[in-house]
Amino acid sequence: MFDIFLWINIKILFPLTAFGFLMGILRMTAYKNFWRKTGNYLLIDLFNLIGTPVHETGHLLFGLLFGYRPDQICLYRTMRSAKAHGGTLGFVKMHHRRGRGLSRLQENLGLFFMGIGPLLFGPAFLWLCSRFLPETLRSLPSLATENISGALQAVRGLSWKDYLLLALFVYLMIGVSVNMELSRQDLTVAAGGFLLLELIFLLFSAACSFLYPDALSLIDHAFHSLVFLAGIGIVCGLFANLLALL
Repeated sequence: MFDIFLWINIKILFPLTAFGFLMGILRMTAYKNFWRKTGNYLLIDLFNLIGTPVHETGHLLFGLLFGYRPDQICLYRTMRSAKAHGGTLGFVKMHHRRGRGLSRLQENLGLFFMGIGPLLFGPAFLWLCSRFLPETLRSLPSLATENISGALQAVRGLSWKDYLLLALFVYLMIGVSVNMELSRQDLTVAAGGFLLLELIFLLFSAACSFLYPDALSLIDHAFHSLVFLAGIGIVCGLFANLLALL
């Protein structure tokens, strides 16, 4: 039981939090580099145009899922507008009806998932967008892992429409990835439901030890998926910083 509980924290919860923190550092570094190099935030605003609404939607959807009601929503601001309003590119303010029993449980658990919502919704959004790509583009990642030369040959054989769709998806991927960071406010909100989540993990681990002995393999699969998604996000964050330095 305790090995399952330990691996859930080490292979799922910790990577999620660490990735969100690292993306926050990469994002702020990119902002500073863009401003130092160009004196404006035009390129940052271009990527935030899709990334910030996806980030805030992640908070909103998980809030609604756990019974929270929206009070005020701002899905996007330009960098200049954000600096004039305390530096916030977007925000979602919600409240939950005070109650007891299951309602209080729902409220506290919702705090955690609202806080890390962008880390969960961002990859889901990219996956959903990828379903609209033609098969020639969807097969490129798996082809690249098996045969680089074959992937390069496939890229050279793409039509101009495929190149256009690929460029659009790369834009979406960079915009969403660099906005999947966890702000200090996000971490504060998530911390409100952390202890309750740990209790649920403990109960889940106890149930799995009796009902699902192969739970560790499922955790390993989730870990590999997280590492893959985190790798994409970090590469996009580094790429954004590289663009800022050119």
